[in-house]
Amino acid sequence: MQYSEWHKYDYSKGRQYSNHKNIYSKYDEKELIKDRICEALKEIVRIESAVRITTDTHLSDSERLIISIPYECDYEKMIRNFSDVLYHSFLAYYFQAEPKTNHFGISNTILEGHLNSFLIREAENIFSQFKYRDDMSGRFLKEVNFAKTNVKDPGDNYMKDTLMRGVDITLGYRAVMFGNKVNGNSLFIPVPDGYDVIAQVYYNLEHLIHQNFAIYDELNDRDYLKVSDTLIFKELVSIMKRAKQKENLRKKILNNVRFPTFLTENPNYLYGALAGDLIYDTLNHVDDPVIREASDRSRELFNTYFIRTTEITQSTIDINNLKLNTTGTSYIPEEQAVYNPLTANGGDGLMSSVTASSSKAPEETAVKTPKKLQEDDLIEL
Repeated sequence: MQYSEWHKYDYSKGRQYSNHKNIYSKYDEKELIKDRICEALKEIVRIESAVRITTDTHLSDSERLIISIPYECDYEKMIRNFSDVLYHSFLAYYFQAEPKTNHFGISNTILEGHLNSFLIREAENIFSQFKYRDDMSGRFLKEVNFAKTNVKDPGDNYMKDTLMRGVDITLGYRAVMFGNKVNGNSLFIPVPDGYDVIAQVYYNLEHLIHQNFAIYDELNDRDYLKVSDTLIFKELVSIMKRAKQKENLRKKILNNVRFPTFLTENPNYLYGALAGDLIYDTLNHVDDPVIREASDRSRELFNTYFIRTTEITQSTIDINNLKLNTTGTSYIPEEQAVYNPLTANGGDGLMSSVTASSSKAPEETAVKTPKKLQEDDLIEL
C-alpha cells in the first residue's frame, strides 16, 4: 500500500494519535484461541448428566438433591460452547478498551494464549450467567442432545398421586467449577427428556419409602405405623438428605436406571465412572476398611431384602389391587373389612369378624359385622 505525496507520516504530538501508520487485523485465528480456552476450562469445569429431585410443599421442609445418572453427556461440545462465549467476552474487552489501559493489556494477553487469573474470573462470571439466564443457558447447550434412554416400565406405584403434589423430578446437566484458584460454584440446567428414567427413579424412591415404613411398623412394640401424607413427604426428605452422604443410598435411587447398581458386586469395576457420582463420591470418600466393609454388608443386606420381597409377593397375594391408605389412623373403620395375616387364606385375608364370642353359633359368627381391634386382642395375637 502506498499513499499519495500529500500524505504525511509524521505529525505533531497533538495530532499523532490519528495518524495510522500500520493498519492490520489481530486475533483472526478464532479456532486456535478457542482451543486454548477449552484446555483451560477442562481443568476447572466438570459436567455430568444428572437428575434433580426437589420438594415444594407445605407438608415438609424444602429439599433438593442432584445426583449424576449413568448416561454420557456431550462434554466436549458444551466446553466448546463455553469457550465460544468466553472468546466473545474477551473480544468485547479488546474492542472497547482504550490502548495502554489494564483491560486492553489483559485482553491482549489472554487472546495471545497467556492464560491467567483473568480467564478464571471471567469464566466464573459467565458460569453464573448460565445459572440464572435462560438465553445464556441456551448458548451453553447449543446443538447438545441428551443421550437416548430406553428404560422398561418399572411397575406399579402406590404413592404417586400423593407425591406428585409436592415433588419435582427433572433430568438435565450438572456443571461444577472447582480448583485451588476457583471460587467453587455449581449449576443445573433442566432438559425435557428422559421420562422413562424419571419413572424408574421415582419407583426406586417409593420402594425405599415402603421399605422404611415396613421397618418402622415392625419395630413399634404396641401400635401400628400411622401413614399420612405428611409422613410420606418427611420420609422422602430424610432419604434425600441421607443420599448426599451415603453412596449405597444413591445407588439404590439409581438402580436399573441403566444397569443394576445392586445385585452386582462391584459396578464401578464394570461400568467405570458411570456407576458413581463424581461430586458426592469425592466429598464422602473414605479409606477406612471398616467403613468399606460395613458398606458392603449393607449392599448385601439390601440384595437379600429384594430377593425375599420378591418371593413373598409371588407366592401369596396379587398386589396389583392394593391401595395405600394415608388417612393417618392406625385403626380401620368399622364399616371396612379387616385384614388378618394370621387367618388369611389363599391371599384373600378378609375376615368377617376379628373377635367372635365362643358362645355364638357358627352361623352368627359368619355374618357378624367387623369391629375395631382392641388392645387385649393385639396382646393375644
